Amino acid sequence: MSASSAAPNPPAVEVESLDLTEEGRRTLADVAWMHEELRLGRFAGYADEYVGVFEKQVVGHNASLRQLRADVERDRGIGPARLATTFVPGPKGIGGGGAWPA
Repeated sequence: MSASSAAPNPPAVEVESLDLTEEGRRTLADVAWMHEELRLGRFAGYADEYVGVFEKQVVGHNASLRQLRADVERDRGIGPARLATTFVPGPKGIGGGGAWPA
C-alpha cells in the first residue's frame, strides 16, 4: 500500500468530549497512568506478564490475563470493567517474538 493510499489516522478525541461515567473517567485515568509507567520502564519487573491497575496502583499481575482478572475480582472485589490491564513485553518482545500469550 502506498503512502498516498494509506488510511489516514483517526482524529484525536478529547477525553472531555466523551460521554463517560465517573467510573469510566477513573478507569481512563488509570489506563493513561499505566501506559506512562510502562513507557518509563517502571513495569520491567513484570516482564512477560499482564499487570492490573486500579486507582493508579498495581493490584495484580499474572502471565494469564484471564487469571489476573479472576484473582483481582476474587481478592479485591474489582471487576474487569474497572480494572485497567496491559501486557508488559519481556526482553524478546511480545510473546518472545511469537504470538500474544494466553
